[in-house]
Amino acid sequence: GPADSVIKKLIAGNGRFLDGTSESGRTAVGDPMALVISTADAKVSCEQVFDVNPGQLIVQRCMGNIAGHQGGTTFASIEYAVARWSPKCIVVLGDGDCVSITTALEQVRGHDVNPAMSRVLEMVQPAALRALNQVESQDGVPRSAAGEAMKIKQLTVELNVFYTIECLLTHSEIVREAVKSGKLELHGAVLDRLTGGVEFIGEHPMLETLISQPEEATVSA
Repeated sequence: GPADSVIKKLIAGNGRFLDGTSESGRTAVGDPMALVISTADAKVSCEQVFDVNPGQLIVQRCMGNIAGHQGGTTFASIEYAVARWSPKCIVVLGDGDCVSITTALEQVRGHDVNPAMSRVLEMVQPAALRALNQVESQDGVPRSAAGEAMKIKQLTVELNVFYTIECLLTHSEIVREAVKSGKLELHGAVLDRLTGGVEFIGEHPMLETLISQPEEATVSA
């Protein structure tokens, strides 16, 4: 697909970042090759994680690596970048230790949260609820409480990445048409905050449904 070469470059750059053999300089080069939606509380910049030069990525950082609401500033910024630079790839980069994921899981379990957080958390809640339901429905699977909590958090991170992709494909005609025309791909990835390693988890498993019948799509397992 159109994003293959871009993802290969990002994976190679992440490998250099992990090995301590970064090659990126300080000079901006050309148009950006990808748009990355990452969490605002990440400790290291996406440019460092993928070992790229300034200007090679458009980075949209927001709590919970969400796309925001249609018509909102974050959503409009993503659409602007797609229309202006026609990147081959949007990478939604989840964070394995994202504080918004932890808070959303606490909220769906009945804990009170600061009302100021509700706007972001309502976008993360669908993934948190689905992850809880999936893990808790696995009857007969032996696991410790700590292991179950870790599994739920990991699954929430991944489902939240796909939910962000779903929101873009469902609510943005600009993004959806670029994908349908074969000019753009949306890929999920998860950052391990402890190691700095990035695992790419692919396109949305219900991609064809999302681009053909966006109004009926639901977040996928």
